[in-house]
Amino acid sequence: MKTNEPRIPGVFPHLVDAAAFIDVVDIAVWGMRRTWILDYIAPQISKAIGGRGRAYARCIPGRNSPTGNGLQFKYGKMVPYGNVSPFVVHLLADRLPVTCADAQLAIDGFMRVGCKAKVSKIELTFDTQGIPLERFTWELCATARTFREFKGAHGSTLYVGGVNSPWQLKIYQKSYAIVRIEFTLRSTFLRNLGIVKPHELSLLRNEWLWDRVSFRKVDQSHGHLLPSRMRKHWAKVGHGLPPNMPACVIRQAFRESRIEGRPPKLPNGSLQ
Repeated sequence: MKTNEPRIPGVFPHLVDAAAFIDVVDIAVWGMRRTWILDYIAPQISKAIGGRGRAYARCIPGRNSPTGNGLQFKYGKMVPYGNVSPFVVHLLADRLPVTCADAQLAIDGFMRVGCKAKVSKIELTFDTQGIPLERFTWELCATARTFREFKGAHGSTLYVGGVNSPWQLKIYQKSYAIVRIEFTLRSTFLRNLGIVKPHELSLLRNEWLWDRVSFRKVDQSHGHLLPSRMRKHWAKVGHGLPPNMPACVIRQAFRESRIEGRPPKLPNGSLQ
């Protein structure tokens, strides 16, 4: 799909409105580091990244030459926790979507044979075009209890789920025409899917993430058909269903009314 904009790093026109892709991967690594980095890694000068709350003291930025994707190799562990690996390989899809081959090449470029690698976090991205950000925000319905919205110089970003949650959703305006929906999947979530090693990321194909997040258009013209517990809830807010109520607020109201599971199905699909 063509756009009138210049190429934006991390946006792949052939995938807009078509498919999700892995945008970022963090891989925890244990083992022996190479004395010399392999030739297909184009490293930059090592720089300090340590400080209060940081797990590593230094990192080597660079680029994986076969794919052109950016990377970082973090080292110099600063925390005493045993579950924190001595090294981390951070991969970023700024030229091509990150693949298992991309990850393995990056690990082999810095580490000797026999090292152990575990995927600790990924960002799974889906880009859309022609749908305004406000519509996603309005029709968002999620099982998470935490919703936050931040406004910055480039527009608003909506966060669903906490920073330490097994999964988190982020929705923001990537460019003038493209809205990005981005799932952050952390180690707890990945382990529940049986994903430990980089090549096991293919198991994500079998996971239906939309069980946790969906976008629903709510028809509020049949508020009188809601259960009595719901009508009492809305009576505290005003008369009947307030107009244009976002779907996430509707879902929260069901929780507060102690109506478990999906909202009751009303005639003619009046509440979807």
